[in-house]
Amino acid sequence: MPRHFRRATRNVVACLLGVAWLAPSLAAQAAASSRQDFDAGMRTALAGRADSALHYFARAAETARAGGERSLRTAARRGQANVWLVMRGCPDSAVKILRDAVASAEPGDRTAADALVRVLAARGDAAGARAVLVSAYTGNSTRAVTSETVNFLLGNAAIERAEGHESAALSTLNEAIGIADRLHLSDPAGFSSHAVGDVTRENAWLLFDLAQLRAQAKSPGIRSARESARLMAMLLAAWNNVDDLATSARPTVRLGDRLILRAEQCRMGGTSCPVPASSPSC
Repeated sequence: MPRHFRRATRNVVACLLGVAWLAPSLAAQAAASSRQDFDAGMRTALAGRADSALHYFARAAETARAGGERSLRTAARRGQANVWLVMRGCPDSAVKILRDAVASAEPGDRTAADALVRVLAARGDAAGARAVLVSAYTGNSTRAVTSETVNFLLGNAAIERAEGHESAALSTLNEAIGIADRLHLSDPAGFSSHAVGDVTRENAWLLFDLAQLRAQAKSPGIRSARESARLMAMLLAAWNNVDDLATSARPTVRLGDRLILRAEQCRMGGTSCPVPASSPSC
């Protein structure tokens, strides 16, 4: 082979190797950038700055889409939906965003479906919420001791509350807490971390929903302000250890609930940071 052909071949190979090395580096940069924007979206949303939060979430979603980071895109879309729901008072917009996120989520990522179930149930659309829940978890055994089981039961409890079946919701949440506790005990790495007393990363949101049920139930046999206060105090004492927002690849958004936790934390500390009032601008 002539020398100039060999030189050209070496140059092509070198370029291809350079591209192969650069591709994962660019993907990692895109993922890091998307995550930074997502985190900024959460910070500004919790600070009550809806416009800034939507800006950061939109940028995170676009960067993640361009970089093929589907989990991060889904998380950012969940963030957008939460802002439209909680801070803009536009549930229809939130539902539309979440349906899109469900359709585009990577296989096995049910976080958008879980969020959609909660929104529909809160709006009183129990049938729609159940349809989404069943569709998302079809093919999975809810008897297996997995985090998917816990998430399925969490959604089912929200639907039961929407249907007015408070006793069933209480039973479902207690069943889910039992499973979450077994999951925590079976994880050697998590057993000594991400837990404070009886509150663990696996059961934290379940305990929050249980506290809300105890506070808001119509049934006198289930409603208990004292039990709700006890659960919230436990959660707040453990929250910095059990919150998954900073460490999970699929972080829990639940903006409205996070604002409730923050307001309660302020109240217990003798200050005030009320949940921002939504200003409908759909």
